[in-house]
Amino acid sequence: MIRRLGGWLLDGAAALVLLYLFLPIAVIVLYSFNRPAGRFNFVWKAFSLDAWRHPFAYEALTESMLLSLRVAAVSTAVATVLGTLVALALTRYRFRGRGAVALLLVLPLTTPEVVLGSSLLSLFLDLDAPTGFTTIVIAHIMFSVSYVALTVRARLRGFDWTLEEAAMDLGATPARVFTRITLPLIAPGIAAAAMLAFALSMDDFIITLFNAGSRVTYPLYVYGARRAAFPPQINVLATAILFLSLIVLAATVLWQQRTLRQRGPALGMKIASRGRPTAPADATQGCCPNRWTTATISRSALGTAEARRLAALGRANVAEMTAFLRQRGIRCDYEPTGRLMVALTLGQLEDARRVPARRARSLSLASLGVGDEATDRPSRAPRPAPRARSPRPGR
Repeated sequence: MIRRLGGWLLDGAAALVLLYLFLPIAVIVLYSFNRPAGRFNFVWKAFSLDAWRHPFAYEALTESMLLSLRVAAVSTAVATVLGTLVALALTRYRFRGRGAVALLLVLPLTTPEVVLGSSLLSLFLDLDAPTGFTTIVIAHIMFSVSYVALTVRARLRGFDWTLEEAAMDLGATPARVFTRITLPLIAPGIAAAAMLAFALSMDDFIITLFNAGSRVTYPLYVYGARRAAFPPQINVLATAILFLSLIVLAATVLWQQRTLRQRGPALGMKIASRGRPTAPADATQGCCPNRWTTATISRSALGTAEARRLAALGRANVAEMTAFLRQRGIRCDYEPTGRLMVALTLGQLEDARRVPARRARSLSLASLGVGDEATDRPSRAPRPAPRARSPRPGR
C-alpha cells in the first residue's frame, strides 16, 4: 500500500511539472485563435481564424521574424561547425592547454548575459564597428559555440575510436573515415546541438538588445509591442515556429530510427582485441596479433547482401552467424560477453591496404582475400623469434 501510494505521488508530481512546463506554450497556441476587442491580445474574447488567414498583416512584425530567422540560421551554421570541431579536438587529442580550453567553453554559459552583452558592445565600439546584423550574428555565435561543443562532446564520450582504425585498415582515407564512419555516428548529437543553438538564437533578448543597433529582431519586437499593440499575429508566428520545430524534431527521430534499422546487429559485432592477445584456437598460423583491433564487420567488409544475411543470422542464432563467417574463411569465436573474436591473416590485411580508397565502398570478401580462394592461399611463415642472449658470467 505504501509503495502504491508513493507511485501515485510520484506520478502526480511528474504531471504537475509537465503542466508547469507546457501550460505557457498551450496559452500561446490558444490565443493565436483569439479575436481581441482592442489592440492587446491579453484577454480571451472569441474564437477566430482571422489572424491565421492574415499572419503577415503587420509588416514590422514580419520583418523582425525574418531577421531573427536569418540571424539564427547563420549563427547556427557557423557555431555548429566550430563547436563540433572543438568537441572532436577535446575528445580525441591530448594537448597542452586542453583543460583551459574546456574551462573557456563553460564561461559563456555561466557569465550573466548582461555582462556578455555590455562587454561585446564595448568591444564593437572600440573597434568602431557599426552595430547591426553582423554584430548580432557574432554575438550569437559567441554563446552558441559553447552549447554546441558541450552537447557534441557528450555524444563523443561513448564513441569507439577503434572504428576509425578498422576503416583505415580497409583502405579508407582519413577524409572518408570521417564522412562515412565518424560523422554518421555523431550526427544525432550534432543535430541536437544545432537545434539547441537555433532555439537559443531565436529566443535571445538581452545580448541582442545591446548589439542590435537599429535592427529589431522578433524578441525585441515583442518586448516593444507590449506598450503600443499586441496583435494575435505574434502568437500565430510563434505557434508556426513551434510546429515547425516539432516537425523537424520528429523527422530527426525517424531518421535516427531508420539508420539504426538499416545498420542492424552487424554494427554491434566486434573484431576484437587490443595489444597482443592470445590467438583463438582455430586461428591460422599466419594471423597477425599485433594488428588486431576493435572494429566493426560492416557492409564495406562483407558487401550489402552478405551483411544483411549476417544480420539476419545474428538475430536468429549466434552459432549460425559464426558458421557463416567460418565458411568464408574468417576465423572467429563468440565470447559470452557478446563480443565476436575474429582473426585476420597477414595476407588479408595487406590486400585490404592495397585496395584504393575509391574502391572502399565496394569492398567485398573477394577483394579482401577472404573466401573459398583464401583457404588455398599459403599463409606467410611467422618471423623467427629473436635468439636469446646468454647471460654474462659474473665477475
